[in-house]
Amino acid sequence: MPLAPTPPINCFSTKQQNGGEEGGCPCEFFFSLPSGQRPRVQAQKKINMKALFDQTARQCSRLITEAYSTSFTLGIKTLDKSLHDPIFSIYGFVRYADEIVDTFYGFDQKELLLKFKEDTYKAIEEGISLNPILNSYQWVVNKYGIENDLTEAFFDSMETDLYQDDHNQGSYEEYIYGSAEVVGLMCLRVFVEGD
Repeated sequence: MPLAPTPPINCFSTKQQNGGEEGGCPCEFFFSLPSGQRPRVQAQKKINMKALFDQTARQCSRLITEAYSTSFTLGIKTLDKSLHDPIFSIYGFVRYADEIVDTFYGFDQKELLLKFKEDTYKAIEEGISLNPILNSYQWVVNKYGIENDLTEAFFDSMETDLYQDDHNQGSYEEYIYGSAEVVGLMCLRVFVEGD
């Protein structure tokens, strides 16, 4: 008969240090479970840690919004609290993309934007990104059903900032649609909860 696994060495499961009484450590309960039940405990912990990761990512989007736009932040705060995280997530995303094309002059802006775009679509598809801004954005896209066409139109306008200086009426309207109107449409998807 195989021996049951033992708690970690630094565990207090045998005797607590504050008086030497038996029991009291969560490890004792964990290791008393049949092995088939342990993965569920571990899976629950992983789910909770993913929720923590998502929460901190959304906090990063909020921080970006508050740092870059006082007026947009104030506007968001007039909305119902349930809408704050999704709208902060959209703004953090569009703000960073806009920074790439408008301010990162000492860097390869085209390459940075291309990488940001590729990482965005990968995050949306996989439902996760280690870039907290993209993790927040994929969350809001997937939760509220924001169409890829809106994200694509936005990136088209950001690329226009890098490649095109002059506009005719048609190209100007297309640029305004992708750089401004689609952001409103993304927010609208949140307001109507994806309907």
